[in-house]
Amino acid sequence: SILQKEADFLRAKDNTRVIHYEGISHDRRYPNSSDIESQMYTFAVDCEKFILEHPEKPFILCEYAHSMGNSIGALHKYIELEKKLPLYQGGFIWDFVDQALYDENGILRYGGDFKDRPSDYDFCGNGIVFSDRQITPKMQEVKYCYQYIDMDINEKMISVANNYLFTNTNKFNFSIELYCNGKLENSIIMNLALEPGEKTVISNPFRVLNEECRYNIVVRVFDMAEHEVAHEQFEYPYTEVLKHASSKVSIVEDYLNIGIIGDGFAIKFAKNRGLTSMKIEDEEMIRTVPKPNFFRASTNNDIENKYGYRYAAWLSASMFSIPKFTKIIKNETFCEVHFDYLLPNLGGGDVHVVYTVYGDGELAIDMSYMPSEDFIEMPAFGMMFGLYKNYDDITYLGRGPLENYIDRKDGAKIDVYDCLVKDNLSPYLVPQECGNRCDLRYLAITDEKDQGICFKMIDQPFEATVLPYSLQTLEAAMHQEELPKSYFTFVTILAAQMGVGGDDSWGAPILEEYCIKGEEDVEYAFEICKR
Repeated sequence: SILQKEADFLRAKDNTRVIHYEGISHDRRYPNSSDIESQMYTFAVDCEKFILEHPEKPFILCEYAHSMGNSIGALHKYIELEKKLPLYQGGFIWDFVDQALYDENGILRYGGDFKDRPSDYDFCGNGIVFSDRQITPKMQEVKYCYQYIDMDINEKMISVANNYLFTNTNKFNFSIELYCNGKLENSIIMNLALEPGEKTVISNPFRVLNEECRYNIVVRVFDMAEHEVAHEQFEYPYTEVLKHASSKVSIVEDYLNIGIIGDGFAIKFAKNRGLTSMKIEDEEMIRTVPKPNFFRASTNNDIENKYGYRYAAWLSASMFSIPKFTKIIKNETFCEVHFDYLLPNLGGGDVHVVYTVYGDGELAIDMSYMPSEDFIEMPAFGMMFGLYKNYDDITYLGRGPLENYIDRKDGAKIDVYDCLVKDNLSPYLVPQECGNRCDLRYLAITDEKDQGICFKMIDQPFEATVLPYSLQTLEAAMHQEELPKSYFTFVTILAAQMGVGGDDSWGAPILEEYCIKGEEDVEYAFEICKR
C-alpha cells in the first residue's frame, strides 16, 4: 500500500525518528506503518485492556481528555495508567485554548454567531485556557496530574518519588506545612536529593494533640524561582462534636405557621411551604424559601450525553416539589419540624427533611431520600437557598482556590479561601454549571460589614455552589452577556453532585463511581448560623 511504502521510505531516509500514524487504529492491515499504537479518546479502562492484550508497541493517546466547557473530570485515571503500565506513554489534551473571536462590541463569539450554517457552535471552546488567555479552573487539576514528584503522606511518614527522567530533586525545596482549621501553624523547609526514578521515605515532622482542631499537612515543592511544581496533602482524622447552648426556646403554632423564638433569633415555618424566615438579631438571613435540589445547569459534556433527557424528572422535582408538614417535636431547648417533600414524576420516594432549631439560634437541617422501585440516578442531592444579593462575599474551609468536583478535585488544596460571588462564575463560552467546591467544613456568605450566614458540616464535609444566578438562568443562556442583572445570591448546599466527566464531549457518560446511585438511600445534614 501507499501507506506502507511511505513508512518504508521514511525509515530508509532516517531510521532515528519514530513514525506515528493514528490511522492504524482504524485499519489494521498495515500495522508496521506506525511505530506507535495511537488512538483518540479511548476510555482509560479500554486503554489498559488494549495494552495488556497488545504489548507490541508503546501506546499514545494523540487526543484525549476533551476539555470543552466544565470538563477534565477523571483525568487522574489516565495518569494512573502511566505508573502502572510502562507501555502507556500518555496523551495530548484537546486542546490548549478556547477558540472564540471578539466582535466589534468586545463580546466573545463562536460558531453560529456569524450567521454561518451549518455550524458546530461552541465546539471550538475546548481549552484549558480561556479565549482571553486567562487560565480555566481545569488547569488546577491538569497541573496536579502532570506533576513529576509523587508524594504519599500519613500521620507518621512522607514518601517521595522522583518521576523526572533527567532532574535531581536537589534543584527543589520541599516545604512541609501544618495547618490548623486552615491557618498555618508550623512549617519546615528541607532539601531532598533524589536521582531520577529514586524514592525515599522521611518521618512526618508534626504530631497533633489538639483534638478540637482540624489539622492537615501540605507538602509543596518549589523550584529556585519559587514556582510551585508539585504538592500533596493529608488530613488528620477528626471527629467534630457539636455543642449547643441549653437556652430555652418559645414555640408558637397555629393551623398554618410555626414560630420558634429565642434569645436574639426568630425562625418561622409555613406548614404549606417550609422554612420561610430566619431572623438573627432582627436581620433576615434568607430571601426565598429553601427547596431540595437534585439538578444542575448542563455542562457541555452533559448536553452531549443526553443529561437533560435522562434526568428531566429531577429538574421538575427541584422546581415543583410540594412540602407537606408532618409533625413537630417540642422541647424546652430545641424544636424539630418535620416535612415530606413530594416529588413529581418519580413514582414515589419522597424526601424527608427535619429542621431542628436550637436555643442558641442554630438551625440543623437533615435531609434524606429513600428511592422507590422506579429509581433513577440523580445529578445532585442538596438544598438551594436564595439570599439577598448584598451577601456577596464567600469564605470557606475546603478545597480550592478554584472550582472543583468529585472527579476533578485532587489538584485543589484544603485551606481557607475568600472570593466574591460574582467572581465564582467561571466564564465558559456557554454559561453552565460552575463554581462548585468539595469537602467543605464551613461556608460563610457575608456582606460588606462581614455580617451574614454560615453553613457548617455535620458528620461529613459537604459540597456547595454560590453563584449570582439560578440553574434555570444558566441553562437558558448561550453567552455570558445574555445573563441578566443579578438580584440574588444562590447557595446550593450539597451532599454530592455527579462529576463533570471529560473522556469526550460527544456522549461519554460520567464514570459510574462519580455518580449518585439511584437505588441507594441518601442522607446528609448541615447547620446554619449567623456568621
